[in-house]
Amino acid sequence: MKEAMVKPNELVSELDSAPESRKDNKDPEHEQEDLRSGPPKRCARRSHFGWLRRIFSLCKPTSRPAPIPDPREINYIGDRMFNRWRYGDALKFYDRAIELSPKNVTYLSNRAAALSRLWRPREALNQWEEAIKLDPQSAQARHGLGMTLLSLGHIDEAMKLVEEASYDKHDLWRVKRVKYNLNNCIFARRRGEWDNVLKQINDPLSPRKPYACPDQLETCRVEALVRLGRLDEARQIALLAAGLNVEPLPASFSQPQTRFFGMLCRAYAYFVNSQINFALESYYTAADYAAKALEIEPHNTEIKIFKKNVELVQRALSSSKLEKWAEAVRDYEILHEALPYDKVIAKSLAQAQVALKQSRS
Repeated sequence: MKEAMVKPNELVSELDSAPESRKDNKDPEHEQEDLRSGPPKRCARRSHFGWLRRIFSLCKPTSRPAPIPDPREINYIGDRMFNRWRYGDALKFYDRAIELSPKNVTYLSNRAAALSRLWRPREALNQWEEAIKLDPQSAQARHGLGMTLLSLGHIDEAMKLVEEASYDKHDLWRVKRVKYNLNNCIFARRRGEWDNVLKQINDPLSPRKPYACPDQLETCRVEALVRLGRLDEARQIALLAAGLNVEPLPASFSQPQTRFFGMLCRAYAYFVNSQINFALESYYTAADYAAKALEIEPHNTEIKIFKKNVELVQRALSSSKLEKWAEAVRDYEILHEALPYDKVIAKSLAQAQVALKQSRS
């Protein structure tokens, strides 16, 4: 049997027939008359049903749900922060937009661009890849991935992606310019023209521009300064050069096999780390970096020769401590022929030669 639905106009009649309990020795008939006579004077302006709800708690007032924010507006604010170079603030708005619309390729691409500007390349690469998986034809995502790879020194892969995307002609010109100057840098390095190497590295782009100089070119700058004996400048740039940190790309990313001066990028970074520690007379650290570089490139002749020079220095130092001056002079002479620019080796050779003459007299 279906229950009858109580209508608002029937509520008062049901209330009239409801039994009342005796309280404070009051007459129930007088209480019924008070209820029929209406609400108290202080509630006279309020609705009849509102008065009943307050007395009998038949229902509770409901609050309106908060409006759902529009992800397009949040993304727009993020774009404004990005254009003002406030990349950290922009990232927060992009994160919120992605929470509301996680499959939007534009929001994912914007977040990846902000991560690139904040120099968080590992996260940026993963974000670009996620956007490309959702939309393989997204020109923005493919272009952004290419420019991030350019900043990491993977120039060939960057040029391929930027050319395919055809998203920004100016950036395409920049990638080609970096490639052109890199080729000139390779020839200058082979000839030992380190001043020309610095010129080619400084030429491609203004350092104020994003993606101004790839990591490996900054690493090459450190190498050139070491070879020119400008160690203070080399140390300052080495502290800022992200390429010298030698962080591999994320495991999810298909690792490009970009070669730099005949060796893989990571091997070249270890190789330059070894050179700068060698110039700073930290020979044991230099030996460790040279060994790491040789593990990656076991057949590279340049790394092999340098590692042998580091071992010769260590042996010459050991011979000098034991006052075996003939052996020390022999090793230092070999090193001086291989590293004529190294002033420390030249000074050590002269000291060992003097000590050898004194020991024979």
